Amino acid sequence: MEINEENLIHGNYYINYNLGVCKYKNMIFQNGKKYYYFEFLKGDGWYVSEEDLDKTVECDNEFGQSHLSIFRSNSWQRNREKILKEYTCFSKSKEALLIIESYKSILMEAIKNSKTPCSTEEYKDDFEVNEHIKSVLQNSTYPKGYIKNIEVEYEPSSKRAIINYRIPNIDEIPKIIEYKYNTKTAKIIEFTMKDKEFNKYYESTIFQITLRSIKEIFDATKNTMLESIVFNGWVDNIDKRTGTNFQSYTISLMVSRNDFEKNKFGKSIIERLHSIS
Repeated sequence: MEINEENLIHGNYYINYNLGVCKYKNMIFQNGKKYYYFEFLKGDGWYVSEEDLDKTVECDNEFGQSHLSIFRSNSWQRNREKILKEYTCFSKSKEALLIIESYKSILMEAIKNSKTPCSTEEYKDDFEVNEHIKSVLQNSTYPKGYIKNIEVEYEPSSKRAIINYRIPNIDEIPKIIEYKYNTKTAKIIEFTMKDKEFNKYYESTIFQITLRSIKEIFDATKNTMLESIVFNGWVDNIDKRTGTNFQSYTISLMVSRNDFEKNKFGKSIIERLHSIS
């Protein structure tokens, strides 16, 4: 993004469209005007006026360190578009890997940042219990782009909650691991996980969503309210032959609070996660 004075940070890297990749050092006043000093490879530098600052954009420091330009280099002018595209690929690749990591750590993030206190409210009827459990799952923070669709049915006689939970399908789970710029075609190419690696990652994601959801519900309810959970995870799919939408269950299980809190259930899932990670 284009920057202004408020965005400039000493020692950070930037790309000036006219000059190349550079590092910001300081600002001076001269003849009543502001000038910003940027340093290039070999210690050379240049003062950019406030009016020309809009030709400068932020640059990731890792990319900046390895692509620092030589001041007044003809190479920058010849390769400017290529370097800008390479920076776009670098930024997109870095963001893509962060998103994948956020899916890989869905369970651990919930455990680390668990802030859902056990409810002390006395609910008037089953509907209020339903709404409480549903709100716990709806308010749980997941990675960007995660779509939720949750149904809850509370059975007071058995103190059981039946959860029908939409799991992302394989096309909704991020799988891009790198972007590269092809100089021959002048296009950005996406690279995705290999099928074997992705299948393990997708299976792990399903288990983590399941375990996280169950943990959050038990944490937010009292023993006297809820003794067991039936969790049904389903996915939306499209029949490739007919083009019609259909739903299918990808995981279905029942667990008691007693087994879960004694770690019998959780341990088996964790062991399974380790075996596929």
